[in-house]
Amino acid sequence: MDGEINLIETKADKQPFGFSEMMRPFTNHQMRLLPNDRLFLFSDGFVDQFGGEKGKKYKRNRFKTFLFEHYTTDMDTLQKEMKNEFLAWKGSFDQLDDICVIGIDFQ
Repeated sequence: MDGEINLIETKADKQPFGFSEMMRPFTNHQMRLLPNDRLFLFSDGFVDQFGGEKGKKYKRNRFKTFLFEHYTTDMDTLQKEMKNEFLAWKGSFDQLDDICVIGIDFQ
């Protein structure tokens, strides 16, 4: 629908991406994407980062809100704004984990 914005989350399997003693097949997900849809794939590195005024985790809901608020931002600008958001949140805290965020625009 025109003007309607939805954020749909598909949860990942809770297992390592690399080798593990108890490997299981990953779940395959299918979805229908339309022109102007965006798809974001991300690791837990961003959302698990400690920071902010109280030294808490960034958390998934804050990340989803950030994406929702930037749904019209072009990907090059979004990349810069996301990096600035992370660095501002992290502040003087050490980075805990690797961070991977992949954004895809569907035309």
